[in-house]
Amino acid sequence: MRFRLTAVFYCTSLIAASIAAFGSGGILAALIVLAIWGFTLSRKSRTEAMKAFGAILLFGLCIVCCFSGLFTVPSPREASRQAQCSNNMREIAHALRCYEAAWGCFPPAYVADDNGRPMHSWRVLILPYLEESRRYARYDFNEPWDGPNNRQLADDMPSIYRCPAQHGKNRQTATSYVAVVGPDTMWPGTGARKPAEVPDGLVNTVLLVEVAGPGVHWMEPRDLTVEEFLKIHTSHSGSPQTDIHRARGYFCYSCSWNAAFADGHMRKVSVPFSTEILSACLTVDGGESFDWESGAREPYVHWRWGRVVATVVFLVLCVLPLARLPWQDKSGVVQ
Repeated sequence: MRFRLTAVFYCTSLIAASIAAFGSGGILAALIVLAIWGFTLSRKSRTEAMKAFGAILLFGLCIVCCFSGLFTVPSPREASRQAQCSNNMREIAHALRCYEAAWGCFPPAYVADDNGRPMHSWRVLILPYLEESRRYARYDFNEPWDGPNNRQLADDMPSIYRCPAQHGKNRQTATSYVAVVGPDTMWPGTGARKPAEVPDGLVNTVLLVEVAGPGVHWMEPRDLTVEEFLKIHTSHSGSPQTDIHRARGYFCYSCSWNAAFADGHMRKVSVPFSTEILSACLTVDGGESFDWESGAREPYVHWRWGRVVATVVFLVLCVLPLARLPWQDKSGVVQ
């Protein structure tokens, strides 16, 4: 019974470490290691056992090499999520352009009450242009965004407002796409910006940015200030708010986020990026000249230590049953 309990503990530990290191594919890797060990421990001679042990060790190293290579580049699923995220922002930017075509100006960042308190977000104002007339009709503009009636819409966020690559707490109601507000940006508070008021050109001015972490409810009349935006998106150390699209491997490199410009085109922005160029893209009349392609900085390397430790544990467990290999004395009897 002692051996059986030990075997159960070993098998459970090996499978858990393999899953932590390699994801769901680790189950297959652990089962193959267990099968090889079962074959090894049943050998009658030391030579056969050591050959099988060498096969196990080689297999374990191959798993680490192969999986580390696979997980440091975007998986097909991650690539699909990135494409969907870009499409979401493109559709939102298109809705903002449709709003501008209908009203002669882009929507304000928020609609305020008589006391200047923000009541309604631009994300609610453009719902009809996102084919969300049903939600728009249910929204009551006579009460704040978190009023008794509007609270009934709190959990009914349009999927277009969330990047599928983002996970975590409140991911079903927190938007992934925000505006950068300020007097010199495309979103001057309660003011509505007209295309003629953008001397820098719509093609050079940021309209929307992608971010994770601030926890902005999709109906909440809150976005990012210029200072908040630059603090998040020019970090050289990396953070959950900037590591949105990245390789899910032992380390992160070339992380990126999406930006939509006022003319509707999209750009993938690497992390970290030039503070000067991002600042210039936010202003509507700064008159700055810049080369966007030169804005990328040396990518940081952010190790995922949990996966590294799990891999080390997996390799240790691969060789742990070595003590149970059969040994022979000079007469050939298994000890």
